[in-house]
Amino acid sequence: MKQYFNRTYALSSLRDRSDGAAISSLYEIAEPVPNCHERLLRQVQSCTWLRFARNDSEGSPRNDRLNHDQLRNSCFKRGFTLMELLVVIVILGVLITVGISSYTSTQRKSRDVHRKNDMRQIASALELYYNDKGRYPNDDGAGKIKGCDALDNVVCAWGRLMKDSKGTIYMVTLPGDPASGGQYYYDANGGQGKGYQLYARLESIQDIDLKREDGTGNVYYYLGTQCAGTKKCNYGIASPDLALDDASQGHTLTTTD
Repeated sequence: MKQYFNRTYALSSLRDRSDGAAISSLYEIAEPVPNCHERLLRQVQSCTWLRFARNDSEGSPRNDRLNHDQLRNSCFKRGFTLMELLVVIVILGVLITVGISSYTSTQRKSRDVHRKNDMRQIASALELYYNDKGRYPNDDGAGKIKGCDALDNVVCAWGRLMKDSKGTIYMVTLPGDPASGGQYYYDANGGQGKGYQLYARLESIQDIDLKREDGTGNVYYYLGTQCAGTKKCNYGIASPDLALDDASQGHTLTTTD
């Protein structure tokens, strides 16, 4: 540090020289300090750190000297250390992970709410259909409603108009599962159309509307249903005289997905 201040005071003797000489001398004096001479040279050129202290009001001789604190800050201001950068990166990583997890969970819950609303709307349309025809529409054996268009014997595709042979519209859009690759599963009660079961698969296994096994709390699924590829459905709604897990329909409960 002694060497540093000796060299710094030596700079004050350059005040009466030309700018070119002063800059050259500063370059030589600052050279022993790593990377310092370049910063000093830039700051001298921009005149941001040369200050002159005048005591003219007291009649004392002019005392021009270098502002040592600003010089020290300019030469020895340090950046972030590697450890500090690593800590910041880790913190950002944790925040991003938590944010993504929270966002994903919110999206799942939102889709589940959508599914429950779809179930109620489809059930209302099925009841209107039953009131008009005295029966519920058949199923196609693969989980789709079969009761549209000619002879009320055409599959009503998910996401399309639900309209019977007389042109009566029961749903402008028969809703489908909001998730890619998902589907609702419809099963009519035999050929008489006296009942139905409509299933969906909720993504959030913490949903309070899911049936669970006593003791273990494992979620129940319905055999003979497919709501996400080969995966079974775990939620549904049925006509008043039929249970979702009715054994005669083959949709008994299981904890195996």
